[in-house]
Amino acid sequence: MSGNGYGAQFGPNFCKGGCRFLSTAEIATDAESFASGWYDGLAGNPNADLLLVIGVNSYGSGVTRQHGAAWAQMVADVARVIAGTQYASRVHVIGGMDIEMGYDAPAAVGGWMSGYGSNNYVDFGNLEPGCEKKCGNGWSFSSVKMYGGSMFMPEVYSPGGAKVWAQFAHYNGNTLNIVAPLSELTACRQKSIISNVCKGIDYTPESSWTQLAVDLLKYEPPSTVAAIGPATNIEWHYIQP
Repeated sequence: MSGNGYGAQFGPNFCKGGCRFLSTAEIATDAESFASGWYDGLAGNPNADLLLVIGVNSYGSGVTRQHGAAWAQMVADVARVIAGTQYASRVHVIGGMDIEMGYDAPAAVGGWMSGYGSNNYVDFGNLEPGCEKKCGNGWSFSSVKMYGGSMFMPEVYSPGGAKVWAQFAHYNGNTLNIVAPLSELTACRQKSIISNVCKGIDYTPESSWTQLAVDLLKYEPPSTVAAIGPATNIEWHYIQP
């Protein structure tokens, strides 16, 4: 939040290098432009679909009920605009949150979720290795189940990351809706934006997917693994202030 209303800060390394605030209206416009550009670039491919996750992270004092409500309204506005386009059946819009246990306690995320109005969003955050016994900052498997959204894009940057997500899937008691595991190899290699802090958590996209599948099979049926989406790779694209 800023004096301009609700939105999000964009910038490298938690804005230490300078940030630009974008309102929810500006983010909505950018999301709509992205969907349009994606469709224009399909070159007639009839088999491609886009899951457009409009996400924010759980860092800072701005994670509030009011922000959650503003974010939900923005996501609904984008979905309504896209519903009136020729690619409405190809683009699926949903909100998301990068829930990082080190950023904030469960109560803050729970407050944001109450403003958002449901847990129908994608959690593209982390689970700390060892979390099956004790997580940091007051988090637990129980609170992740409560606040972690209805869909997951788990950060699987290392063997430990895959193992703990597989354990959580087993704890959950239901089939965990995993859209796709996240890797960050490209982000780690973008030295001009981020220093080399990724040693040990620099799985390739293929390794991320395979390790999660192997660990899930220890607890879940093959059908769960078959439902996992494609391998992914995070890149940094940020707006200069």
